[in-house]
Amino acid sequence: MKLKSKFMRSVAFILLFLITAYVIHAYQSAKLEDQRVTVPVLVATQDILPYQEITADNTKMEERVKSDIPSDALLKASDLQQGNSFAPALGYMKGAMIQKEYINTASESQKGSSVALKKGEYQIGVSLDLTTAAGGEVRSGTTVDVLAFINGGQGRIGQTESNPQLKNITVVKVVNSQGIAVEQGEGSNNTPAVAVLKVSGVQRDLIVGYQENGKVYLSPAGEQEK
Repeated sequence: MKLKSKFMRSVAFILLFLITAYVIHAYQSAKLEDQRVTVPVLVATQDILPYQEITADNTKMEERVKSDIPSDALLKASDLQQGNSFAPALGYMKGAMIQKEYINTASESQKGSSVALKKGEYQIGVSLDLTTAAGGEVRSGTTVDVLAFINGGQGRIGQTESNPQLKNITVVKVVNSQGIAVEQGEGSNNTPAVAVLKVSGVQRDLIVGYQENGKVYLSPAGEQEK
């Protein structure tokens, strides 16, 4: 009986050893296989400076070993949001894989949304209340026409100004009196105080003049043809 029990323990030990050896072998084989498999991934073709825009000009698709690729790496060039993708505070070194976690949008950048401006583009703030913001319908991303009521002064009647150059202007963001985006506020903190517009130099100068001499209204503009 003791001999049989000893034999069974030996068999169990051998089976356990064989199972363990098989698992280790399978793991190592899979690891070696991963080291031989490559997949395309988006990488930096040059050093990308902190907060610099990430574009098709400073990135390319390149084959890399699958096991070395982070889970959030961009596997297609189309995954990069053109015009709104910026490097983090440390930037990217040449050859580094572009990771989703370390891509900032203009609104997330520590340099502010102005980092997305192209040459000849500017941002300007316009004072708002519920009336001049179309009852709160002026929001981030909307397109507006800018109108103004210019004070007449010295008893003269004021007049409304509607300049063709101030149509279809993009609202970058709308903030409350504390500088917090109204979409994030609650209750009274959700009242718009300032809208930031993306404008040209000419539009910027016109809006400044209107604000200094009257009251500016933002009117959401239709974008679809009837």
